[in-house]
Amino acid sequence: MDELTGEFLRSAEFSPQWKGYSLIEVDTFLDKVALGVDALHERIRDLSQRPAVGPNAALASSAPTEDAVKRTLRLAQRAADLVVSEAKAAA
Repeated sequence: MDELTGEFLRSAEFSPQWKGYSLIEVDTFLDKVALGVDALHERIRDLSQRPAVGPNAALASSAPTEDAVKRTLRLAQRAADLVVSEAKAAA
């Protein structure tokens, strides 16, 4: 399938059929959808060009450091150990 863009929708053509849809209504609908798709593509472009801000900015702008990975793994191990000990106590 071609990329879903406003231009793709505007250029769509359908062959007329007896007892089919109103060509004017279909064209009007495709124009409205095309405007919406163009607006979404523009919004995505704008957001992808913005610098990352907020609490997750560091994660978005750089790879995690080795220390951060080690801390995360230690925290995960502690959580796993706690779950195992609680399970043993409950058993």
